[in-house]
Amino acid sequence: MLATAREVARDGFVPHAAASDANEPRFDGSRVHLLPEIGEALARFSSQVAQLESMVKADPGTARWRARLADALGLHAGVLAISGDRRAAMTQRLRTRELHDELVRTDPRNRIWLHASLHSRTREAELLRAEGANARGVAELTLA
Repeated sequence: MLATAREVARDGFVPHAAASDANEPRFDGSRVHLLPEIGEALARFSSQVAQLESMVKADPGTARWRARLADALGLHAGVLAISGDRRAAMTQRLRTRELHDELVRTDPRNRIWLHASLHSRTREAELLRAEGANARGVAELTLA
């Protein structure tokens, strides 16, 4: 059975929160080093995202699965950004935005999907800003 993001966080990340706070990720110039338990939790989360992607491919007409995939990709992007893998985080952010925008095109009156689309654009802009993108480009992305 597919675990929810909440279950993955509860079982994978929360038990190691104190240890992770005491041993924060460190960057050695080329890699970010995390506690092994956090890496294992991230691998489990990535597996869950892959399962959702398979479900969407098998049944692309089901908006509910596409919405759950977009949410999972957004959460995954956040974890990747925190762990220092900004390139992978941006890839996930772009996929998240594409899925949310597609859902909004399908049903423009669905406020949940519209809010999620705007939120994904904001998160993408935050990641771009962290990478040093210019303010005008970030504003254009957020408002596009």
